[in-house]
Amino acid sequence: MDMPKITAPPLKFFPDSTIPFYFCLNSLMFNLNDQTMKKLLLAVSCLVVAGAVLAQAPNTVPMKMPLPDFAQKYGLKDPERTVPLNTDRIYWSHPKGSIATAGTRTVDRVPIGSSFNAYTLLVSEQQCLVARPELNMVGFVHRINVSKSTNSGDIVMTYSTDGGMTWDSTNKWTLAYKNSTYPRGRYPQGGIFNPAGNTDPLGTYAVVSGPITDGSAWVANYLSSAKTGNTDISGVSANIHLDGAYDMARLDFHTATNNVYAIGAQYDFDASGGPFGGAFVMKGTWNANTNSFSYQIIDVDYSVFDDGVNGELFYTLGNQAWSPDGQIGYVMVIGCDNDQVAQGNYPIWPILMKTTDGGNSWTKVNADFSSIPAWEEYLFASTDGSYRPFFLPSNAVDMFLDKDNRLHIVCQVISQYTNHPDSVLFYLVDANTGTYPQHIFDVYETATGWDAQYLTTIQASPVTTSVTPYADQLTWDARINVALSPDRDTYFLMWMDTRPDFETYNLYPDIWGKGWRTSAGKGDTTARRNFTEGTSLDANNYWMFVGNYALYDGSKYKVPVTTSFSTSGQFDGVTSHTHYYVQGIEFSDTDFPIGISEVVAAPMKAEVYPNPVNGAYEVKFNTTSAQVDVTISSVSGQVVQKLNDVSVSGNRIRLHSGNLTNGVYVVQVIDGNTVHTCNLVVASK
Repeated sequence: MDMPKITAPPLKFFPDSTIPFYFCLNSLMFNLNDQTMKKLLLAVSCLVVAGAVLAQAPNTVPMKMPLPDFAQKYGLKDPERTVPLNTDRIYWSHPKGSIATAGTRTVDRVPIGSSFNAYTLLVSEQQCLVARPELNMVGFVHRINVSKSTNSGDIVMTYSTDGGMTWDSTNKWTLAYKNSTYPRGRYPQGGIFNPAGNTDPLGTYAVVSGPITDGSAWVANYLSSAKTGNTDISGVSANIHLDGAYDMARLDFHTATNNVYAIGAQYDFDASGGPFGGAFVMKGTWNANTNSFSYQIIDVDYSVFDDGVNGELFYTLGNQAWSPDGQIGYVMVIGCDNDQVAQGNYPIWPILMKTTDGGNSWTKVNADFSSIPAWEEYLFASTDGSYRPFFLPSNAVDMFLDKDNRLHIVCQVISQYTNHPDSVLFYLVDANTGTYPQHIFDVYETATGWDAQYLTTIQASPVTTSVTPYADQLTWDARINVALSPDRDTYFLMWMDTRPDFETYNLYPDIWGKGWRTSAGKGDTTARRNFTEGTSLDANNYWMFVGNYALYDGSKYKVPVTTSFSTSGQFDGVTSHTHYYVQGIEFSDTDFPIGISEVVAAPMKAEVYPNPVNGAYEVKFNTTSAQVDVTISSVSGQVVQKLNDVSVSGNRIRLHSGNLTNGVYVVQVIDGNTVHTCNLVVASK
C-alpha cells in the first residue's frame, strides 16, 4: 500500500538580493522638481511590481533550532518490537503508481549481503563503504549475513576486487570482529588497510570499529582486524576498550599509511545526555611482525558554551579528516565555542582541533567563518544587517583534506538570527513559508583564511519520527557524503533527495550527485544529476552510503554507493535488511564545464545591468580580451546555456535572456585563465 501523503510548506531555494531603491531615492530627491519626482516614483514602482518576488529578500522571522537528542539518535540498541506494524505503511510503492518514463541511464543495483536488522545503517557518519583505487577494490562493512551466523554481533566486510562490478557474498567476505566475551558488536564501520608494498587485494586487511553493548548499556568499543578473506575467529585480532566515558567509535573511519583512526564521543549515551567532554580518537598502529594493530585512545577536548537554559550548545559529536600519511588531522564538532563567547560572539559553527604529528598533540584552530562572501548571496540578513552563518548538520556533514592538505567542510548552512546570548539557537525562516533554504556549501581553508562555495540545495525535508514509515520510528536525512578522486583533486558530493512533486519529506529518495574541483588546472563544477530518476531504482533508495574514494580509469570516475532495504520489502527496522551495491554512478571529465587543461583563477565579480532583466542586458567586467565564453547555470548548478566566442566591447558583453524562465541564475564569464561571476534575475516574462 502507498505511504500516506504528508504535506508541508514548500522550500524556498534561493533568498534573493534586495535592490536598494531607498538609497537611490534619497540620493536624488533633493535635486528633483515635483514632476520629475513623480515620474521617478512611477518608474520605481513599476520596477518593484515587476520584480517584487525575485528581487527582494523575503520577510523573515526567527525560530528556535532544538538541540539533537544524541542519546536517542546514537544510543539506540536493538529493541524488540514495542508497537505493531502500521499496515498502511508496511510496503513500499512508487508515489505515482509506477515509473512514468524509462530513463536512458544504466543504473542498477546488485545484492551484496544482509544484516539481521536495520541498526547497522542508522547514521551517515559511519564509514561503512570504502574503496582502494590502487587495487580496484571496494568493501562494505556490516553486521554478519543472516545465513552465516546466529550471532548478529559478528562484523564482516563483503568485498569486490573488480571495482564493484561483481560481488560474491558467499565467498568474498571477511569476518573482521567476533568475540565470545563481548559478542554484541554494533554499529560497525571500517576501512581496507593496505600494507606497504602490497599489490594483491587478498593481501589487504579489513579493519572495523564500533561500540559493544551487553544488552542494557554500552560497555566498550572494539577496533578489530582480519586479513581479507578470513572466515574464522582464529584469524580475528580484536582490541577491546572498556570505559563507559568513551562511547560510539562509529562516527567516522580513516586509513593511513601505517595507522587507522576511528572517532567517537566522550559522552554518556546511557544517561539522559552529557556532560560533553569532547571527542576521542581510537588510533590503531600497524605491526608488520604480528600483522595486527595496537591501539591507543586519544582525547580531543572541547569547551562548548552552556547557556544555563538549554545546556551545552552543540550539534555534532565529532568528525575527522586525515592526510594519507596520517600525520595531519582535524577533529571537529559544531556548536557554540566558549572561546568565541569570551570575545562577545555566539556563533554556531565548526570548532576545530588540528594535529601535525599523528594525533600526539592538538592545537585549537582559530577559525573565523563570519566574513565569507557567499553568505551575503545565499543567507538571510540578521537583525543588524550582517549575514551570520549557522552551520546545521541536519542533512549530515562530511569533511576531508584536499591534495594540498587543506580542510574542506561540506555542510548545510542557514542564517543565524542575532548575536545575542539569549538567542544563540535561533535562526531565520521565510515569513511566508516558515522554511529556510537547505543550501549545501563546501567551506574550505585558504592560504589566508576561509572561503565557501555553494554546491546544491536539498529539496525535501529530513524524515522525522512523525512521518517515518518505519514502525520503530527510524528516521533519515539526505545523508550527504563526499567521495574523493584518487589524487584528492576532484570531489563528488552525493545525497538522497525526493522530488518536490512526489513529497515534501524525503520519503521517496533518488540518488543525486555533483562533482567539483577547486585547485588550479581542474575547472569548476558539474551540473547536479539525478542518477536514478526514470530507472528501476526511481524514488526507491534508502540508507545510502558513499565510498571514501571514487575509482578512476583515466576519463571516468565511478563513485561507490550502496543502499539497503528490508529483505521482506517492509518498512520494519527489526527484520533482516539486504544491502545493495549501486552500479552506474559515474562522472566523466567532460562533465566539468571547464576543461582540465585550463588554469582557472579564483572567480572575480562581474556586474549585470539591468537586473532584474526581461530581454537584453549587459555584463560588465575588467578584461583585455576581444572574446570570452559564457556559461549560465541555475542556482542548483544545472548548466542551462553555453555561449562561445562572445564579442567584448568596452569591458562589456551584450546578451539576451531569450528562453530563460523566471528565476535566479549564475553567469560565469570565462576569460582566459579568469572566471568572472554574477547573479542574474530574470523577471516579468
